[in-house]
Amino acid sequence: LIIKQLVSMLHDKGSAAQEQAAAALANLARDSTDNRTSIVDAGGIVPLLALLESDSAKAKENSVSAITQLANKSPANQSAIAKAGGIVPLVTVLNAAANNMKEAAAADLSSLCAAAITQLCKHNPANQAAIVEAGAIQSLVSMLGSPNPVLNANAAGALSALSRDSADNQSAVARTGAIAPLCALVREGSPDTKEQSASALWSLSTDNAPNKATIAKLGGIEPLVGLLVSVSTDQSDKAGDYASGALASLASKHAENRTTIAKRLVALLNSKQPERAVRVLAALAKLSADSAANQVAIAKTGG
Repeated sequence: LIIKQLVSMLHDKGSAAQEQAAAALANLARDSTDNRTSIVDAGGIVPLLALLESDSAKAKENSVSAITQLANKSPANQSAIAKAGGIVPLVTVLNAAANNMKEAAAADLSSLCAAAITQLCKHNPANQAAIVEAGAIQSLVSMLGSPNPVLNANAAGALSALSRDSADNQSAVARTGAIAPLCALVREGSPDTKEQSASALWSLSTDNAPNKATIAKLGGIEPLVGLLVSVSTDQSDKAGDYASGALASLASKHAENRTTIAKRLVALLNSKQPERAVRVLAALAKLSADSAANQVAIAKTGG
């Protein structure tokens, strides 16, 4: 009943009730599959999308947050949002905000839009293609150059999700010059930014020979190795997983990268830090699994 009332409040144009209702729905949708289902069943998607064209910046922010939560881990909701015409206005909001990132409100809004894009296109090829067609890539890449670490992390995460298992999107992202800043952010970014940038390099390099070569030429291997062996308490386990995944992807079907990565990892086996050695061993295991070429490369380097 509360959700139905909140959805009805989304129709109160020009009212603060819209902002409050969208914010409440975003909170209710967070971490609750049942609530997400109830919001969709109550017809919440269409009025939430309508708020993307609101004159209120806060209404837009709250609407984007609610859309993000509805799309989270829900292919059905992802498709429903796209079917309701949500992708083009979302990308329009993203592009407008990204063009004005010097203002704090615009920076926050563009960051929220990037997070929404990540959720909308996870394991959803149709949405991946639609978001790229709507023109999101250039704005996301421009966000990588921001001094704001939250912007960096969300943009890298969105680029990762857009590029995953999509050769066309991998090429489209690479053509914008995204690889260079992503390599730099793996080295110099905040913990979250490093993690999401490693994920993006993994997505961009999977079964893509030109991108594998470009990442290596732009110095992407060394910071990935550094991230892999980081034992910093502020670094999540996902960071190591993404780094090892990216390294395995870079080594796959690429002899030069394979040799470089094998040498670098084998050299680290002499580490006197147990945590670092464990991460290196796990990465070598991932490289060796189902890859005779990687097994031979590790052996040839004295591993």
